[in-house]
Amino acid sequence: MPIIDFHGQTVESSKREVNKLVDDARSCGVMYHCQFITGQGKIKQVLIKLLKDYGFKVFEKIGNPGILKVDIE
Repeated sequence: MPIIDFHGQTVESSKREVNKLVDDARSCGVMYHCQFITGQGKIKQVLIKLLKDYGFKVFEKIGNPGILKVDIE
């Protein structure tokens, strides 16, 4: 399960990293059960929108809404 910590990254670099992960999963035909550590700020909102635009369901981790859980395939 990829766990990626986006603290200290810019919004644009975070989007690039997620886009690459989606491209990799799709080109290899695999599913990644991911956790993205975003905190509560702007990166979280941007990644939720990006992932939903791809058609993925995004969940906040119970007890820690600064972590997003998503299955990427």
